Amino acid sequence: PSLSMLLPESSGDKWNFASYSPDGNRMVASSEGTLKILDTSGGAQNGMVQQTIADGTPGHYASHPDWSTDGSKIVYVDVAAPNGQNEWTFAGGSIVVVSDMGMGVFGNPKVIVATTTGQNNYYPSFSPDGKWVLFNRGANSAYSDPTAEAYVVSVDGTIGPIALGNANST
Repeated sequence: PSLSMLLPESSGDKWNFASYSPDGNRMVASSEGTLKILDTSGGAQNGMVQQTIADGTPGHYASHPDWSTDGSKIVYVDVAAPNGQNEWTFAGGSIVVVSDMGMGVFGNPKVIVATTTGQNNYYPSFSPDGKWVLFNRGANSAYSDPTAEAYVVSVDGTIGPIALGNANST
């Protein structure tokens, strides 16, 4: 097999957090609060933005995406209080899931864990079976928070959040 560059450095695309679709032909990436799906197929549309899920404006600032293993959902953090353009230190994060509505277009955002005063939710990740979302919750910034604990919530938000007691113990 040969290796090829999927997104050349000269493309100008930059991101802080990203996740590939299960087939590797697309990538959801966040940068400065903007959440985009990029073509990474190596074909004629390689590197092109296929969809913008969040545009980085107030009320539409997103980070920490993860793509489900079956390709049908993307989870990310909706950031209520960004720290300028810095998307790794923020407050007021809510966990949101968008679903494939057909033809690879994602929509119908559903908040499965809403932030409350003094609470920040971040770093969501799907379980291998796609039924759960693991995430961190803390009282401080989403970066290096000594108060953070691990939680799970069902992907539809109907069960949880459940603190993972053993994982959170000393």
